[in-house]
Amino acid sequence: MVEYLRALSFKQPWLEMILRGEKRMETRNWKRDIDPNEPILFHASREFDATGSDITRFYKQKSECRMGAIVGVGYIYNIVEFENYEKFRHYRPEHLLDKWFWPVKYGWELRHVSRLETPIPKRGYLGFWKVHREQLSEEILNRTYL
Repeated sequence: MVEYLRALSFKQPWLEMILRGEKRMETRNWKRDIDPNEPILFHASREFDATGSDITRFYKQKSECRMGAIVGVGYIYNIVEFENYEKFRHYRPEHLLDKWFWPVKYGWELRHVSRLETPIPKRGYLGFWKVHREQLSEEILNRTYL
């Protein structure tokens, strides 16, 4: 039985793009060892990144984005290191960034991302953080990977 799941916070509207399947890579300036079989809870932070809303054809207004809640679940199955701009540009269809914002050095490839029907209001934290079993909804607990 799983005691907890790890969660990761994302700014909106980036997380909305991930949940829609348009953004398949998250960019970060740090990496971690990953277990591609470990589900990760996707948390929508309370911050809205207005620069992100300009690059996508389907962006939602801040008032339309769920914030301050766990809204999805998925997997990080690979981490790509951007050694140079050419490699960063090669992955542009996955991460959707037009500019290479230093210190973005890594692309986290995502898979099997799904939206929760019922978001879980929760405060987010930097980096990975734990959500203990008793704080998880029945919707998450009933998923096959638990």
